Amino acid sequence: MHIRGTGYDVYLDYIDDGYVKLDDWKSVDSKNLLSQLREIAKSNATYLKDKNLDYVNKIDWIFKPTLNEKNKSVSYSYKVDWNSGQQSMESKNLILGKKGYLESAFVVSYQKDMDLKYQSDFSKDFVNGVIFEDGFRHSDYKPGDKIAAVGIGSLVAGSLGVKALAKTGILVKLAKFWWILLAPLAFLGKFLSGKESSSNTSSPSIKRRRRKK
Repeated sequence: MHIRGTGYDVYLDYIDDGYVKLDDWKSVDSKNLLSQLREIAKSNATYLKDKNLDYVNKIDWIFKPTLNEKNKSVSYSYKVDWNSGQQSMESKNLILGKKGYLESAFVVSYQKDMDLKYQSDFSKDFVNGVIFEDGFRHSDYKPGDKIAAVGIGSLVAGSLGVKALAKTGILVKLAKFWWILLAPLAFLGKFLSGKESSSNTSSPSIKRRRRKK
């Protein structure tokens, strides 16, 4: 599902890959992940300059990958500073269930006087409004159920495009075109119409709970 609004985009996708184990959470090194993101951005700077495209000057965590034991979810948010002087933010949630996980991405193009920390906290709170139906929750796993090929640590790294992909040799190929993932964020404000649009595709095993005002 894609929801578009003034200055932001929200993406929701359910991935039916099986039960994601939490065993490798201890392997998540936020400092190392950020370092890899910066290295990829740096390696692409010359290429992007030659193409007269915006490139990344700096990437910083707004908040590091955090495991929510209650919701069985991981959330993180980072800020991107572009050579044009513009900023953008992406906040992501990985909400685990028995048969897969829901991935949400909240992408914001910076506007004057915008509080990115507030925006990232709002995105992080999204996990409190999503619950899986009985029988499909992460805690409902039973021996014999399908297990995902990667654990939560590798899943977090893969969602950032680093580390987990490197093991398969994909990172080298991805690095050259990594700007494609982030470059659209720099131009977000130019293409938004100011109207909200959405296309709905959701798993029947997930129900959404309204956020309390």
